[in-house]
Amino acid sequence: LELEARAESAQILLAPQWNATVSGSGKLGLRDRRIAINGRFVLDEGRYDLGNQTRPELGDDVIIRPAAGKPAERASTLPAQLDVSIDLNNRLALRGNGLDALLGGTVRVRSQATGLAATGSVRAVRGTYRIFNQTLD
Repeated sequence: LELEARAESAQILLAPQWNATVSGSGKLGLRDRRIAINGRFVLDEGRYDLGNQTRPELGDDVIIRPAAGKPAERASTLPAQLDVSIDLNNRLALRGNGLDALLGGTVRVRSQATGLAATGSVRAVRGTYRIFNQTLD
């Protein structure tokens, strides 16, 4: 079984802090009880809002212990092979906590024997960072 999909300005994320529109193609296959997902995509438009507040932290006197009881059973899963890359196309806007930047680069996510691995490079195409009442380019 093999399914192929092509996207042209497909909106894949839409949430208050996220949005992403991509173009490209990918394949989903099933052979010998193994799932394979491959794809190459380009970001047409993307935004991630970090917010403007620092995240709360627990005090030093707080200790978190796991719940008592027997450990959860692992669900049986089909082995999966993943190889997906996305070109940020200098179109990922990252804003919040004083940062206002446009990012570019390419990221490739692949499955390996030890789990998922992401390789590539992400760079700031342009941007500013506001800290201590100063704006840095």
